[in-house]
Amino acid sequence: MGITSGHLGGRAGVAGCAAGQYRAYDRVRTLLTPEHFADPVHACIYEAIGRRIDAGQIADATALRTEFEEAGTLDAVGGSAYLAQLLTSMVGVINADAYGGAIRGAWLGRLLIGAGTTLLEGATGSSTGQPEADISDIENDILLDLATDEARRVVGAANQVDETADREARVLLDRIHSGLDDAHARADRLLARLG
Repeated sequence: MGITSGHLGGRAGVAGCAAGQYRAYDRVRTLLTPEHFADPVHACIYEAIGRRIDAGQIADATALRTEFEEAGTLDAVGGSAYLAQLLTSMVGVINADAYGGAIRGAWLGRLLIGAGTTLLEGATGSSTGQPEADISDIENDILLDLATDEARRVVGAANQVDETADREARVLLDRIHSGLDDAHARADRLLARLG
């Protein structure tokens, strides 16, 4: 069940938050992928925001509106007015992790319900009319899907930590070089006074 334009809730708030606040997007980018959103429109918005931010482009309402109007992406939910409505429902940077976790939890719930249905149908042969499937094969496929998704999330988080460490190391090296330059300048002035 998707979220209609009349029921925005937290899922829409995260999409709006990411558009309005880059820091909020950075807090959820390793937690969420577009597939985690129940509503395909929200997934599309989240994906566009990530693509624009990763490319160093502006991901504000104006840029997104232009992109979506050209593609007709938001026509079914009210066009650019819907995007404006998302921005008014956005969550703060502090709450982005919690809402992102709720979206991911809901996605996991949908995945588990689907897996349970698949197991039940496999055990009874009710959906296909075929003989009972090997339950352990179905269970293994489901667990592999869950493990693969979690591995992608962990790798994404590790990459983000690595990028952050690189940026901080560069800043630290710049400060060290600046401090050394200052120390050399002071030493030169002191030597000039003595000499």
